[in-house]
Amino acid sequence: MSAGAPDQPPRLNPKDLFERRVKRDYARLRAYNQLLNTIHQRIYTTSQMSGNANFITYTVPPFIFGLPKLDLQDCIVYLVWMLRQSGYEVRYTYPNLLYISWRHHEKNYLMTQNPIVQAMIPPEVKKEQKKQQKQQARSVSFAPDLRRPATEPQQGPVRSTLDYEPPNSFLQTLQKPLPERKNNILADLWNFN
Repeated sequence: MSAGAPDQPPRLNPKDLFERRVKRDYARLRAYNQLLNTIHQRIYTTSQMSGNANFITYTVPPFIFGLPKLDLQDCIVYLVWMLRQSGYEVRYTYPNLLYISWRHHEKNYLMTQNPIVQAMIPPEVKKEQKKQQKQQARSVSFAPDLRRPATEPQQGPVRSTLDYEPPNSFLQTLQKPLPERKNNILADLWNFN
């Protein structure tokens, strides 16, 4: 609020109402980014290990000492969004478990960057692959389902359920219920009806 001159009415700008909230949100954003950095370090460490697991599971902590209070749901949404923007496959399990995978990038690595595979590809094929990659970068393609023209479902006249007659084959396959057993197991075994 600004007091100003005595003849001026007091004024409160709406933007001044959010100063404290902005500071708190920036502090939370720093905490979220610190968690994201921790996840990136775990991903990198896991990818460098022998056996080369292509995923990690990460439990988002409900609080961290020395950092502002975390809004767990908000934090998880932020982490999932940032990881997906980076190209990771992320799945969330309630209440705070994240499955983070980069397995879908492995095929691309094996075909385009793996030096062993690249040494086995003849030079002519490499040139063709580069041409195809350039053409794909210039063109846009849609899924085959999107190429079909949109058709309206055909709607006939509305029929009443009272007019429905089941097909004859349905009525013929119905069977009568079996008679009750007589509590005599031997008699039931000898009766083949």
